[in-house]
Amino acid sequence: MLLPVASRIAVGVRRRGSAIEGSGLDCGGRGAGCLGAGGDARRAWGPPGEVFAAVTEEVVRVLPVEYACMGRYESDEAVTFVAASGGTDTLFPTGSRLTLGGKNVTTLVAQTGRSARIDGYADASGPVGVAVREAGFRSAVGAPISVEGRLWGVMVVGSTLQERAPVDTEARLAQFTELLATAVANAESRAGLARLAEERAALGRAATLVARGVPPNEVFAAITEEVGRVLPVQLARMGRYEPDGTVTFVAASGMTDAFFPAGSRLMVEGKNVTTLVARTGRPARIDGYADASGPIGVTLREIGIRSAVGTPIKVKGQLWGV
Repeated sequence: MLLPVASRIAVGVRRRGSAIEGSGLDCGGRGAGCLGAGGDARRAWGPPGEVFAAVTEEVVRVLPVEYACMGRYESDEAVTFVAASGGTDTLFPTGSRLTLGGKNVTTLVAQTGRSARIDGYADASGPVGVAVREAGFRSAVGAPISVEGRLWGVMVVGSTLQERAPVDTEARLAQFTELLATAVANAESRAGLARLAEERAALGRAATLVARGVPPNEVFAAITEEVGRVLPVQLARMGRYEPDGTVTFVAASGMTDAFFPAGSRLMVEGKNVTTLVARTGRPARIDGYADASGPIGVTLREIGIRSAVGTPIKVKGQLWGV
């Protein structure tokens, strides 16, 4: 079954690509990707989003279900829906995000890493379960999408009918998730190579400034700008630790310079990444700033920063800044 299905999906992706090209929209230079070795139909597929949508539509066409949706599990116990077909394209539109929890297939798969089914949604709970129940769906089956041994997401199908889904639904759904796992792995590989190239180019630009003898403050500003451009962050700051227990910010990028502009000086204390790096001399991260403290932590919390990562700057083996 896998090869004919892959062939139809590949055709669907090419049609989507043709429609986009014909509309005059900018595809950002994204070429066709290779989703498998050999000369089968899993080659020459398009960007991941188009593959996700095509696979999800094919699931509804092939299996005896009324809806299908694909979700990506997030690190904060949430799921982001990346494709939907049938009754869920409005229930869980692409890009929507819900918290996991309660009784529903999406949460069961996240908790166990295995396929799951619920044949009665009358007592479903949690944000996902309640939404599905209120939309009139009575049953659902989900299969995990595992990429290189780690749980990445889930494909869920369901129906409003009283009849239970056939006993082979999990096995058939797993064939689709195998294709999706390949698409995700290839997309992540391409994205990783692109990030590496960007980072190397940024380091090259910084090295050129140093070689030209550009004043330190200009180098600091340029490197901080590169960090904000290359990494998926909203702000970047560079600080120099002072002997009196303070930090002087020497460069700023992202959001607004009103928060820790170059030249500003604050005490290093409380719960925040700047203080953690100063105390340990090692990289640090805080994934929740709700209880951040100290002048730096409180300011970041009040402007809406939820997480932060910091790394030490060492000069001749001594901690210089962050």
